[in-house]
Amino acid sequence: MVSDGAEVSADTFGLGHGGTLSVNASETVQLIGRSADGRFGSGLFARTLGTGKGGDVRITTGQLMVSDGAFVSASTFGEGDGGNLTVNADSTVQLIGTSADGRFPSSLLAQANRDSKGNGGELSITTGQLMVSDGAVVSARTLGEGDGGNLRVDASSTVQLIGTNADGQFPSGLFTQTQGTGKARDLSITTGQLMVSDGAQVSASTFGEGDGGNLTVDASSTVQLIGTNADGQFPSGLFAVTEGRGNAGDVNITTGQLIVEDRAEVSARSTEQGTTAGDLEINANSIFLNNKGRITAETAGEQGNITLQARDIRLLNESKITTNAQNTTGGNIDIDTDTLVGLGNSDITANAQDGSGGRVEINAQGIFGLEFRVRETPENDITATSNLGPSFSGQVILNTPDLDPTSGLTELPGSPVDAEAILANDLCGFENNRIAGGSSFTITGKGGLPPTPEDPVINAHRTVRWRTRPRLASTRQKLQQLQQQPSVIPPQPPQEKKVIIEAQGWVIAKDGTIILTAQPFRGTPVEQILPNLDCHSGTGNREQGTGNRE
Repeated sequence: MVSDGAEVSADTFGLGHGGTLSVNASETVQLIGRSADGRFGSGLFARTLGTGKGGDVRITTGQLMVSDGAFVSASTFGEGDGGNLTVNADSTVQLIGTSADGRFPSSLLAQANRDSKGNGGELSITTGQLMVSDGAVVSARTLGEGDGGNLRVDASSTVQLIGTNADGQFPSGLFTQTQGTGKARDLSITTGQLMVSDGAQVSASTFGEGDGGNLTVDASSTVQLIGTNADGQFPSGLFAVTEGRGNAGDVNITTGQLIVEDRAEVSARSTEQGTTAGDLEINANSIFLNNKGRITAETAGEQGNITLQARDIRLLNESKITTNAQNTTGGNIDIDTDTLVGLGNSDITANAQDGSGGRVEINAQGIFGLEFRVRETPENDITATSNLGPSFSGQVILNTPDLDPTSGLTELPGSPVDAEAILANDLCGFENNRIAGGSSFTITGKGGLPPTPEDPVINAHRTVRWRTRPRLASTRQKLQQLQQQPSVIPPQPPQEKKVIIEAQGWVIAKDGTIILTAQPFRGTPVEQILPNLDCHSGTGNREQGTGNRE
């Protein structure tokens, strides 16, 4: 533990190279605060102030904690190149807050300082979880003539960046940048989940004459960007931006799910004329923008382009995908997706103020809510317009499948069912030596439901029993024996063959029994008792709801 302004350093002030500062702690390395007067921060340093190359800083531990304005630095103040800063922490790297006066962030730094000519070193972090919050920073940058170094983060579980310092003036985050003539280098993050919220940022940018670096994120699960700081000055997000004379770098994101909401941004943009915005490419399973979330490659100089590949893309509540330009041609937007949804005045635009509109090309199985329009409206628009007039408008190309509403339909036969022919058949006749050929008839009914929702539910559940005369017992026995005999049955003498007559009518006996009759009803019902011969024509056994034999 190093605290209260104490430091461990390996410096060079002349021609010689600085030595390597190595820290090995099986459990924790903890750096806390600054000196009582605030002038000196607690920390680990390897610096060069001469022509010699600065030494490296290497930390190997279970957990690294840096707080209250303490820092770890490998830097150059002279002509020599700065050393490299390497952190290997099995569990966690945690940077929290700033000094008490808010001037000095808790930080990991690999930088070429102002008036230096050497290049900044590399900064590499390998850990399970990286958390940077409350104004703390991880930075590889150049303030002088030399180029900055690369910043590489490999966190197997999570990278979490939260908030700003207490007065909201400095965002927490990961940065590679140039504020001088040197070039910024690249920033790469490999993790399971990246979360950036409350104004924190990941930025590979230029504020000087040098070009900005590229920003690459590979998050196997999720990239989640949410909100701004309290006053809205700093949107949470991923940025490759030029606000100087240099060109912006590119942004490349590969993830399972990208979420950008509550004014957060993914941006590769240029704010200065004569500079070029970077290209922005995203490959994801799904992209979700909500509540003014933005993906942008806007430019005041040369155009930047956006390429999105995802199965599902949704823009809700004034969210935007834009490559708008000021004095040049609008950038291009290429989207390849299964479904594209835009709701709540969400737009996709490649517009220009004093130049030609860009090109928007969308390949999708379905586009919902969004429509091509010649100008922006309060609806969900896809535009490539110019303030110079329609002749300077760009292109909007929407490639969706041509769907045939009649495809998959089957043509039904035009001839109706001949009900009379069906009724003319002898349903109970012998066929293949079996009554009705062994077929059965089932009535399922309505399941107790009325014909319409307005009708009352009526309990119509009744049992109708067959009347059987004693003399039919022998007939029943003969029929049962007939069914048990082999399929080949000797022909019966014609005079002994019993004729089965289908029911032609019915009557109700005095006790309420329903009786099927061989003759149609022609007047006053007459109680007649007929053998059923096991042919349950009509309702069958209604108690069980099937035509099973009793």
